Amino acid sequence: MKRSYKIVLASAAMVAVFGSMAFPANTMVAMTPEKKMAQRSAEISRNVSAGIPLAQIFEKMIKSGAKIDDIVIAAIKAGVDPAQVVSVAVSEGYDSRQIVKAAITAGGNPQGVISAAMGAGADKQAVYAGAADAGVPPSTVASAMGSAAAPPSPVFGYTQPAGDSIPAVYIPPTPIVLSGGGGGTPSTQPASPYKPKK
Repeated sequence: MKRSYKIVLASAAMVAVFGSMAFPANTMVAMTPEKKMAQRSAEISRNVSAGIPLAQIFEKMIKSGAKIDDIVIAAIKAGVDPAQVVSVAVSEGYDSRQIVKAAITAGGNPQGVISAAMGAGADKQAVYAGAADAGVPPSTVASAMGSAAAPPSPVFGYTQPAGDSIPAVYIPPTPIVLSGGGGGTPSTQPASPYKPKK
């Protein structure tokens, strides 16, 4: 009887000392949010350096239980361009509002983030709401959305009116006829084969 009692005490002591090592999945749950973010950033950095596409990295992290806004922030903190992060995340179908808010919160330029989101096909209302949630003033959001929607200006600020395009038409070149012009016969013309009669 004394022997079984010692085994139970020893087992309880081992669980108390090594409990977190026995269940490594629980270590992520016990971490502070800052440590989780640092760990995700490091993982994203390693994966990007290894050449793994962002879409695959995001999918893997989502399947492991991470939220898209946390992934966006971690990716930007890992050094990935915010516009690229937003473009990939929106293209993959994740919530545009959360993506835009997280990217701006993580330090992304609102103009670049909004432009990338709209370029990837995000809903305008979701983009506006996400930027507003991140604290961007409404006038700045509206300006950024207007700039993102406008086609680029090819020549010194000129923007061609929408729907007013010039069709491409092939105009065949006209043959160039050289002539003497007027006045006397130029000295470069060949002599006439006919001789005048006297």
